[in-house]
Amino acid sequence: SSSAESWRLLSLFNGYQALIKNANSLAWLNIQQVHSVCAQTRLTQQVEGGLSGQPLLVPVTVSAKEFKTPVSQWPEQQLNQLGVMYYRQKDTIVIEQMPEMLRRGNVALLFKQLLEQVSESSDGQVIKWLTAFVAKNEYSTTEAEHWLNQWQDQLHASAAYLQPIDVP
Repeated sequence: SSSAESWRLLSLFNGYQALIKNANSLAWLNIQQVHSVCAQTRLTQQVEGGLSGQPLLVPVTVSAKEFKTPVSQWPEQQLNQLGVMYYRQKDTIVIEQMPEMLRRGNVALLFKQLLEQVSESSDGQVIKWLTAFVAKNEYSTTEAEHWLNQWQDQLHASAAYLQPIDVP
């Protein structure tokens, strides 16, 4: 159902469902899903070369006793590759840098969860977990147009992301 013709945004519903049309068709496009898939592809490429973390304005301290695994057994290289920078200071962990998508939340909690993910999951599962923090629940019209264009360019207007609407 996807055509070589360009799709155009008509309206946005529920913050992430785009009503789109081309010359012959109407369809729903899940902007959130497109954003997630594109972000996962981008993150996979970035992690290979090392994800650049963002410094925290105020470093976050967490007691080392709060972690299941002793600090000496942490996968430090993998955490660094994901953009995490931390150091141990006596019985506390000082987190200085986190991946961009995690730094706006509860840094201490997300650091613990990321540590568990890295310790217990494959790289692909870690990237999928990180991607969940990238997609939004609501998009502006401008953002929806951007992701519509990404769907057409990066995902080649794949019908897998469309829900066609039958027009009489």
